[in-house]
Amino acid sequence: MTGNPRSKRRPALRTIAQNFLIYGIAGALIWYEIHGIPFHKLASSIATANLLWFFPATLLSLCIWFFGENLLYTRMFSYFHEETGYFEVMPATAASYFLQVVNILLAAGSLVLFLHRRKHAPWLAGTFTLLFLGFIDGIVFSFLILLSALFIRNSPLKAFLPYAAGAFGVFLLIALWWMCRKPTTRFERWLHERPALASFRKANLRIYL
Repeated sequence: MTGNPRSKRRPALRTIAQNFLIYGIAGALIWYEIHGIPFHKLASSIATANLLWFFPATLLSLCIWFFGENLLYTRMFSYFHEETGYFEVMPATAASYFLQVVNILLAAGSLVLFLHRRKHAPWLAGTFTLLFLGFIDGIVFSFLILLSALFIRNSPLKAFLPYAAGAFGVFLLIALWWMCRKPTTRFERWLHERPALASFRKANLRIYL
């Protein structure tokens, strides 16, 4: 005996309607940010974006996020359910990320658009401002893993203590370089003066704390 075809179609139709609603709201927000800007000005602003910086930075951020969260899922599933291998869960993580990519691009793009439209921040500077938040997340996550591995008895994170310590050390050195280091070499001066890296340059100890 088969079920009612209409009842089977309802969840799919509901999902489609929810997606239309979500993307409709996102589209309305984007329209609100860019209305009043001539199309040729918007296109010329996008054309000035430095793709040689944007794409590698985005790809690196995505790889760190993907492989790090895949490890997190592996440990979480192993701890609460059955032993789960790193590569075993990777297809499911990839599927999850595929579904998130469009939403992430729309969400991050709307924030960068807001910074560019309302605060007159260059496209690349707005992108690196969002990446700075990911940098803060890296510091916080690696520090919390260190605390868990050092002070919680039988913590499953003890196996990752060297990696967490290394990551925290690298993040800390980068933050200290931006806060305390006076550029002396040609490369340091070039990096320190990049307009796109204004968020890293202006961050102080109060921001990190």
